[in-house]
Amino acid sequence: ATKLVIIRNFVLLYILTFVVLLPLTCRNLRYSKYYTGGGDGETEEKQLLMVQENERLAKEALDNLADLPEEKEMTKTQESSVNVTFGVAIITAKRSASLSVNGQFYSPSYLTRVLEGIQLSLRNAKQRISNFQSKVIVCNANGENDLSEELKRLVSKVKIIHLKSGQKGASIFTKEKSDYANCLKLLMENVNSSYYIVFEDDALPKKAFFYTVTKIVNFWPRIQDDVMSVKLYHPETFLEYTTYPSFSRVVEAICVGILSGFLIALFHTLFINRDEEFQLQILIFVLAGIYFVALIECIGRVYFTEVRRSHWQFYSMVPSPGCCTPVMLFTKPGANIFSKCLTNKSYESEKLDFLLEKCAYDNWMTTWYIEPNLASHIGLISSLRHRALDPFKDAVTVHK
Repeated sequence: ATKLVIIRNFVLLYILTFVVLLPLTCRNLRYSKYYTGGGDGETEEKQLLMVQENERLAKEALDNLADLPEEKEMTKTQESSVNVTFGVAIITAKRSASLSVNGQFYSPSYLTRVLEGIQLSLRNAKQRISNFQSKVIVCNANGENDLSEELKRLVSKVKIIHLKSGQKGASIFTKEKSDYANCLKLLMENVNSSYYIVFEDDALPKKAFFYTVTKIVNFWPRIQDDVMSVKLYHPETFLEYTTYPSFSRVVEAICVGILSGFLIALFHTLFINRDEEFQLQILIFVLAGIYFVALIECIGRVYFTEVRRSHWQFYSMVPSPGCCTPVMLFTKPGANIFSKCLTNKSYESEKLDFLLEKCAYDNWMTTWYIEPNLASHIGLISSLRHRALDPFKDAVTVHK
C-alpha cells in the first residue's frame, strides 16, 4: 500500500463513520455530539413525562422504605460514640410552591427516592464488607416549622435535624453555604467517623455506591489528611474530552490514541502487509489513533467509562474539576476546615462549589473526583434557580 492509498482509505473511513453512520445511530444518545433532542414542543413534553415517572418511582420508594427496618433502627438509634465507616447527611430544601411544569404545579419527592437509594446501597455494602457501619441524618434547611409534605411522611423513617434560619435578607447562595456548614457541623457532632458524605436531596446513589467508595478510600493512599474532599458526581455534559480539557483527560485521550493506533498498526503489519515500510506504519498509527479518539468523543466518552463499573479497581481518581457539589465525601480534617470556610466572611462572594476549591487551595489541601459517577442527578426542579430544568440541556435524569 502506498501513502496515498492509506490516506484515501482513512478519509473514506472518516466520512463513512462521522458523516453517515454516527449521525444515524447516535441521534438519540444524549451525550453524543449528534444528539438531536430538544426540538419545538419536546422540552415541555419530556418535562411532563419526567414529572410523572418521578412521582411513580417516589411512591414505590416510600413503600420500599417501610421494608427496611434495620436501616431505620440504625439511623435513629446508633450512638455517636461508635466509630462508623461513613457519616451520611442529606441536605433538603422545600422547592417553591409556585413552580410548575407545562402549566401543572409540581411538588417533587426526590428526597424519598434518594433515601431509598442510600438505604439499598448501605444494605449492599453490609452484605459485601464485614464490619461496615454508617449513620444517616437528614438536614432540613427550612426549619422545624416549615416541613414539606414529603418530610412529614419520612419523619418516622430517618433522623431529621432542623437547621436554624439564616440571616434575614441573605441571598439564596449565602443561605446555601450557611445550610451546608450547619449540616456538616451537626453531622460531625452526631456521628464519629473518619469520612463524611453529604448528599443534596436530588442526588441518587448507584446501588454499589457505598461498597465502591469504601474500597477506594481503603485502597487509595491519596485519601489522607491532606485531602479535603472527593467529588462523587460531576455533570455528564462536562465529562467529554473537549468540554473539560483537564490534564488527566488530555493524558487519557493521548493514551487511547497511542493504544488504539498501535493495535491497528500491529494488526495491519501482521495480517495485511508484513513488508510495510516503517513510515507507512507510523502513518497508520497516527490516523488510527486520531480516529478512535474522535470516535469516543463523538459517541460520548461517558458511555465508554461505564465499562469501569464492572470492578471498583477500574474507577479512577483525578484532580477535582470545579462546579457542582451534589455528592461530596469529606475527610474529617477536610470537613472541619470546609465548615469554617463556609462561614468565613473572606469567602462571602464565592459560591459553594468554587468556594470548596479556593478553601482547599488556601489551606494546602487537595480535592479529587472519582469517575465514573457514583450517583445520578434526578432533580428536574431546582431549589436554587426556582425553575424547571431543560431535560435536553441540563444534567438531569429520572433513573439511576
